[in-house]
Amino acid sequence: MTERPTTDEIEQAITADSDAWRVTDWTEVNKSGSPATLEVEFEHIPRAERLDNPARQIKETIKEFGGDDGAKIETVVSAVADRNDSDPDAVRSQIERLRTKGEVYEPRQGQLRTT
Repeated sequence: MTERPTTDEIEQAITADSDAWRVTDWTEVNKSGSPATLEVEFEHIPRAERLDNPARQIKETIKEFGGDDGAKIETVVSAVADRNDSDPDAVRSQIERLRTKGEVYEPRQGQLRTT
């Protein structure tokens, strides 16, 4: 490997197919002349913190509760968390991930809409 991967690149590689594990730490090890080895530590995400297809659920909930101004963030968080018996912070994290990707946005503070 010529360049060290960023934390985001590692996380993206790990979470591409599943959200059951998260990267907690990683290091690049190079033992005198040997090619570098990447050591990655993972942490299992408990069921209460996981959502099944979170992007779809969040978008559908935004559409369900959204009016002209969008849906209230806390309404979306509560509804998705309740339906999945999940931690509200896990839902907020997924919403932030969708905002970063541009799949949802905040037209007004505290409101969400899909793109």
